[in-house]
Amino acid sequence: MDRNQATGLVVISLMLILYFQFFGGQPEQPVEESTTTIELADTSNDVQATNEASPAQLNAGTISAQDSLLFAQEQARYGALAGAVMGDEQLKTIENEDIEVTFTSKGGKIQDVLLKEYLTYDQQPLLLMDKNSSKTTLIALDRGQQIDLHQLYYSLNTKVVNDTTQVIYEIKNAQGGFIKQVYSVPPSGYVIGYSIQTSGFDYLFNDDVQFNWLNNLKSFEKDPVTSRIKTTVDYYLTDGSYDDLGERSSDFDSESLTNVKWFAFKQHFFTTGFIAENKFNAATFTQEVR
Repeated sequence: MDRNQATGLVVISLMLILYFQFFGGQPEQPVEESTTTIELADTSNDVQATNEASPAQLNAGTISAQDSLLFAQEQARYGALAGAVMGDEQLKTIENEDIEVTFTSKGGKIQDVLLKEYLTYDQQPLLLMDKNSSKTTLIALDRGQQIDLHQLYYSLNTKVVNDTTQVIYEIKNAQGGFIKQVYSVPPSGYVIGYSIQTSGFDYLFNDDVQFNWLNNLKSFEKDPVTSRIKTTVDYYLTDGSYDDLGERSSDFDSESLTNVKWFAFKQHFFTTGFIAENKFNAATFTQEVR
């Protein structure tokens, strides 16, 4: 693929297709470093349920004595998920011809994305996102309390299906219920498949699930002036309308919308965004240029 063509990372979340689109070019011009916060709500009553066996168990007996008080407190808050509150974060790196993706067991999510064919203006590896620049939460409701599924610890399995590597993060309770986050990395290209599968935890997805993304856009170019006039949040609605928060704006901008088809963090040469398979029921975008 030519460097000037669009490259992408596609993620399917619950009943969504989430699309991280990276427009590439030689990094000769500036990209703005800004902070953007996204809040999304999604209806997820149709989350795929399966009955596959799972290796991980949530077991209070694995909690050390010194953590017993903390566990008791978390048990009250997290209920059947309490055993996944504490753990050791472990990283797993999977790469293909074009990208190198680092996953973390804390949250069962993507932590870093490196574009192998690009460098920054000072010839450093181009990390499109990392744990310092990109922070997410995935909020579900349990007995009226908010549960952040991205703060829990997941067990990891990997397997190869045909020529695709599957990275599977899983939480399982003693009754055999589970939550799985499954990533599929092909041998080449920028498309990563993602799905959530549940059994016994469907009650967490009866209401809208809220995805929050704080994205401190990384600077890959040299000149910050041009960066400021090239950075914004674009969005497209299901009725066909398109707008943005303003490329040249240096103010704090915010917009609350419904029926959003996709949104994108637009920079000079690189763009990251989400495209829903159907729609985001509601979304709030904020932008602050620093």
